[in-house]
Amino acid sequence: MVQSYFNILPAYFSSVDNFLASTKYKPIFTEKNYLKEKMNVLIVSMTEFFGGGESYIINLVDVINKHHRSYLLVSSKDLYHRLKGTSFIMHKKWTGYFRYMSYLILICGLIKGNKIDIIILNGQREIYLSVFLRLFFRLKIISIRHTEFLIVETWRERIRDYLFKLSALFSDQVICVSKNVFNQLEGRGIKNILFISNWANQIYNDAKWNPLDDGYFHILLVSRLDKMKGHLDVFDACVGLKKVKIHLVGTGPDEDEFKQQCKNLDVIFHGYKVDVLPYYTSCHLLILPSYSEGGSMCLLEAMAVGIPCLASDILSNREILNDENLYKTGDTKDLREKINNFIECGGNNLYDQLHQKGIAYLQLIEEI
Repeated sequence: MVQSYFNILPAYFSSVDNFLASTKYKPIFTEKNYLKEKMNVLIVSMTEFFGGGESYIINLVDVINKHHRSYLLVSSKDLYHRLKGTSFIMHKKWTGYFRYMSYLILICGLIKGNKIDIIILNGQREIYLSVFLRLFFRLKIISIRHTEFLIVETWRERIRDYLFKLSALFSDQVICVSKNVFNQLEGRGIKNILFISNWANQIYNDAKWNPLDDGYFHILLVSRLDKMKGHLDVFDACVGLKKVKIHLVGTGPDEDEFKQQCKNLDVIFHGYKVDVLPYYTSCHLLILPSYSEGGSMCLLEAMAVGIPCLASDILSNREILNDENLYKTGDTKDLREKINNFIECGGNNLYDQLHQKGIAYLQLIEEI
C-alpha cells in the first residue's frame, strides 16, 4: 500500500547532512528532527514551458507542504497557475542569461525576507545560482539534474559541462532523477550526488485504466512537440495501419511541421492540458519515442494508471521498462512491429506487470 509522499524528505535532508558531516558545516537536518521543525523551502525553476521537470515540482510541493512551508519562483506560466493558491509563488519570465543577475537579486530578497532554510534549484540554468548563494547565505542548497548530458563535442556543450561541474561544487547535494543521469555525473567526477527517481502522483495510482471501445486503437504521446521527442518516427511507423488514432498532448516549437507530416494519418492535436489523466485512462497504448530523456514522468504516470507502454531503448527508458516494451531508437520498422503486437493482443497484455512496476516506483521514494 503506497503511503504519503512526505517520507521523501528524510532522503533529501539526511543525505545533505551525511555530506555536510565531512565538512566544516554543522548538519541541522536529520531524519529525527525534520518533522519537529518547520522548514522554509524555496524552489526555483527557470524553464519557461511545462514539462517533466515542472511535473516534478508539483509532486515535490505536495511532499513539502505536508510538514513544511514552500516558496516558489518559476518561469512557466502554466506551472504558476497550477500551483497558485497552494504555496507562496512568484512568476518571473525567462529573458535569457543576459538578465541572469535580476533572478539572483530577486532570489536574494526572497531568501532574506522569508528566512529560507533550504533552496532547491530545479535544473541546469538554476544550478549556476549556487555559486553566488554560497557566497552570500548560509543555507542548504540542493540541485536537481533531470536530463542526461548530450554527447556532442562542441565548445558550447563543453562550456556547459564545465560550468555544471563547477556549480555542483557549491551545492550541498545534487539529486539525479534517473540512474543513467547519476552514472553520467559520477563519470564526470561529481561526488555530492544522490539518485532519487521520479515518482508519479498518487492520483494516477488511484485511477483505473478504461480504454475506449469505439473500434479504434488509440495511441497516446505526452511530451513537447519537438523533433528530439521522436513524434515523426511514430508517424512513419503508423502509415498504413488501419483504425489507429494518434493523440498528441503537449505543445512545442515543431507543431506546424508535425501537422504537415501527418496529413495522411488520423492525428489529434490536443495541445497543452492541465489534466492528462483522462488521456491515460482512455487510450490503449502510450508511446515515448524520445531520443533523449532524463527520468520520464509520463511513463511513470502511465504505468501507475495501468496503460501499456512502449518506448525507445535509450538508457533512461531501460531503467523503467522491460525489453519487450522497448524498440530500437529511431528504427521505425521495429516500432511498427511492436505497435502491431499491441494491436493484435488488444493492447492490454502487460497491464498487470506494468501497473505493479509503476506502483513500485512510487514505493521506491518511501524506501530510500
